[in-house]
Amino acid sequence: MSLGRLALSGDPSYRTFLEWAASLANPQTVGSEELESALAFADDQGIQNSAPTVPDDEIRRAVVSPEEFLELRTAIEQIRSFHEKELAALTKGLTRTSSGWSWRTSLSGFQTASSLGRRWLPLERVGIVLEGTLREVPSLLNFSLAARVAGVEECVVAWDPACDASAQAVLRVAAREVGARTLLRLGGLKAVALLATGTEDRGPCSLVACSAPGARTLQSRFPNCSFAELSPDGLTCVLAMGEFDRQAAARAWIGGLAEGRATGGAVLVLSDRNEVDALLTHAEGGISSGEWGDPEVVRAAAAERGWVAVLPGETHALDLVQSLNPSNVIVFTTDPERTALSLTTASQVQIGPATLQTKAYSGVVGRPTVADFLRVQTVTKFAGR
Repeated sequence: MSLGRLALSGDPSYRTFLEWAASLANPQTVGSEELESALAFADDQGIQNSAPTVPDDEIRRAVVSPEEFLELRTAIEQIRSFHEKELAALTKGLTRTSSGWSWRTSLSGFQTASSLGRRWLPLERVGIVLEGTLREVPSLLNFSLAARVAGVEECVVAWDPACDASAQAVLRVAAREVGARTLLRLGGLKAVALLATGTEDRGPCSLVACSAPGARTLQSRFPNCSFAELSPDGLTCVLAMGEFDRQAAARAWIGGLAEGRATGGAVLVLSDRNEVDALLTHAEGGISSGEWGDPEVVRAAAAERGWVAVLPGETHALDLVQSLNPSNVIVFTTDPERTALSLTTASQVQIGPATLQTKAYSGVVGRPTVADFLRVQTVTKFAGR
């Protein structure tokens, strides 16, 4: 079962959830034959210079509904602002140069003036490979905007051309709005290998992010390219958006953790009494759900599982989620816009489930940092050399 496809609507789907959670704990690998096929394809395409790109006019003509466009623009503004603050903190005390940032200090103990310094330079070209689903919109926004803020010159986006047409429209508009200038009609390991190889008119990428299983196995073939997986080894955050049976979802989630299908600490943002009841009912010790009104009882029940429970009315919930950077988070909310945008700053975010009747982006986001798009050089200078 692919990531993000949680069946947590009114229909009980406990077993489906456990199977999905188990798949997270056992990441897929890729066979040597598929790997060699991807490498051979990349070599051929690089020589022929025939990478299947999306024409510029198709990108310009891509449209979405006014509501979707507003959502994208709002998300872009918030994510860009977050990464700009991140860059400001990262480069505090550094000197801005025409090519990046630098720092230098004088060295004592030498007969002639000497110095030691460092330079932070943006990568020239990066790429992201998607499956071509709505669940990957946050991945595209976060990756591309972090790259742009860091000063990366070119961001190449690739996804499977066989994906759903409605998803393609949203992805094209999103790519256009974040300034991704090159879109490829190609997915999977072939796209990853091609981005790492480069073509005659476009050099190789220094960093490639993707959800294709086995991408990291390419590292030994491309030592000058770093590979980042969009799919984490374990679930970090589930954001359930819209109206649905949140109590059933809470029970499935808590039951899944209880059986050891997902590991690590969790933050549960509980928005009503039913969700608190679900937590207490499934907590060790058999705490009665009738005691739900005592916040300390709820927190103690959560702590037994290594969780942090954020109770209804605690408005600092999102700040807490971001500051703890836990390995597992579940958020049940009826305020999807604010919550979804705020959680783009979490380190790994699973937005879903895709089976909700209401519209929702569903997927895994590996949030990059601005530092991922900067290379560091140490510069030593001795007088006379």
